[in-house]
Formats: sequence, structure tokens, C-alpha cells
Amino acid sequence: MSWDEALEIVVNKLTECKNVSGPETAIFMQGSPKGLENPLLHRFATSFGSPNVVPTGSVCFAPRWAASLVTTGFYPHSDLKQPPELLLVWGSNHLSTSADGILAPEVSSTIREGSKVILIDPFGRNLAKRSELWLRIKPGTDLLLAIGMIKVIKVEFLVVADLFMTPTAQMADIVLPVATHFKFDDLGFYGLPFGKILARPKIVDPPGECKSDVKIINELAKRLKLEDVF
Repeated sequence: MSWDEALEIVVNKLTECKNVSGPETAIFMQGSPKGLENPLLHRFATSFGSPNVVPTGSVCFAPRWAASLVTTGFYPHSDLKQPPELLLVWGSNHLSTSADGILAPEVSSTIREGSKVILIDPFGRNLAKRSELWLRIKPGTDLLLAIGMIKVIKVEFLVVADLFMTPTAQMADIVLPVATHFKFDDLGFYGLPFGKILARPKIVDPPGECKSDVKIINELAKRLKLEDVF
């Protein structure tokens, strides 16, 4: 499939989404940007009419940060003052580790007030006894379970632009090959605490027909008739 064919499919799906369900039903997200991709994606989404841009931290820094905290026995404090209907606990043991010394009593109180618990953990420990469902997965199979869950709740049309054929990319309807920032001339934005914009010249040619994130966003914007903004 050529780039023109792939981009036309994406544009047709975006247009269909906008006309049938409204532009706000489209969701845009990206990993940690190395250049101006983040403000450009926000401009693209706003011009399209969608307020739904997932913060980069939600798909980049936050999972890494949270995973390290869970692995080492700590956990970011959750607001459980308004008990949710369901707690999904994945690979953690709140009742024993009790981050900050307050999470265990809050989780216990939430369960007493009626919140159900689904526990995903190979060991279970004491939280398994209080769980509505305990998925006793084998160590190292978390990714397989996560992929299976994504397949069940998969969005109607998924486009992935990535450097590699990741598990998420393998489930996508369209995969757009991306070049790293070493393979095209670019401006690198380094925000707080640096506040600098630096020129980054290309070092090597991109393989095949790989394009930069900026190029992909601009191509989609052009096909969606957003030239006045881009």
C-alpha cells in the first residue's frame, strides 16, 4: 500500500467519523515528542474539531513511572473518597504495601462500601480473598493479557504511526512507518526547564518511505482541507 492510499483511507475514516458521529468522537495521542509534534498534533485536533488529545505523559512517562512505583512497593495516592464501582488492581498488593501508609485503609474502606475488585496477579496474597475476580496469570504474560483486553475493547478504526511493528501496531487497521528525528531536518523543542528551540539537521536518510510525524500530520491536514491552519 502506498502512502497516498494509506493517508486517503485515514482521511476518509476521519471524515466519516466527523460527519456521522461528530469530530469530538476522534481521539488523538502520541508518545513523548522530540520536536514540535506535540503542539502540531494539538493544532491538528483542534482544527479538526476534537478536544480529545491524550497527554503525552499518559502514554509515555506515566506508565513507566507507575510501573516502577508498583514494582518497588510504592503507589501513587488515589482519590478513593468517592468509592468507584470497580477497582482493577494489576500486579500490586495494596493491602500489604499500603503506600504512604494510607492506601490500605482506603482500599479496605472502599471495598466495605461496596466497590468490587478485579485482581490481576500471579500470587494474589490477601487481596485475592476480597476480590470479585482473581486472574491468576503466569509471570511474564501481562502483555498478552493486555493485548487481549485491547482487542476486546478495540476502537472501530485504529491507525498507528510507529518506528516498529509493536503489538499495538499489529492490531491496527493502518500502520504508517515513521522516521526517527535523526533522519530528517527538524526543530527540536525542549520545554521546561530548558525553554529552547534547536535546529536538528538530518544525519542519515530514512529507510524506505518512512516519514516524520510532522510530515504525516501535515499530509493529513492538507487532505482534510485544513490548509489555512497548516
